[in-house]
Amino acid sequence: MEGRDKKGKFVKGHETPKEVRKKMSLAKKGKPCEFIKTKFKKGNHPETEFKKGIYQGYGVKKGQISLMKGVKHSEETKEKIRKAHIGKKHKPHSEETKRKIGDKHKGKHFGTGFKKGKANSNWKGGISKLRDRHERTARYKKWRSNVFQRDNWTCQKCGERGKLQVHHIKSWAKYPKLRFEEDNGVTLCVGCHKLTKNYGGKNNGL
Repeated sequence: MEGRDKKGKFVKGHETPKEVRKKMSLAKKGKPCEFIKTKFKKGNHPETEFKKGIYQGYGVKKGQISLMKGVKHSEETKEKIRKAHIGKKHKPHSEETKRKIGDKHKGKHFGTGFKKGKANSNWKGGISKLRDRHERTARYKKWRSNVFQRDNWTCQKCGERGKLQVHHIKSWAKYPKLRFEEDNGVTLCVGCHKLTKNYGGKNNGL
């Protein structure tokens, strides 16, 4: 056949004659094009794209690219989707499915995917510093928030309102009873905080 090699594949650079193109056009006239909505990327062959499952209207399997990837719905479309789901009840998970989900997430922080405690690859035998554990407590976070609010989120040395920290006026290590006293905290920027006498447990001589 003209324009094809011995295996029946089109020869690169071959151009279909106008008469043939006209016949093909007439043959398809009035028929819906099955892949009319397909998006092809430059350099990709239709057969390859089909194998990847990126034709619209075909189910996309695990590991394949979806045409909806990166596409944002308009507000009108979002509203239509929302209304379409009103009153619909989703089928609840079976007890077996619930058990499988539970087993899969066992030992992980909810929503993060990170393993907790000894199951974590960074586990070093439970040697987290007392100060690190202290700063993760709700009591510390509330104390810090109150100091920020009192100082109007402003460095009390230079007046900066950028990246701020709360400094313990009297050493965190030497005065444990004053750790959560608001009067023992002051808002400082990172630069001013590093210049304090007891920053990081060191004496800068200032």
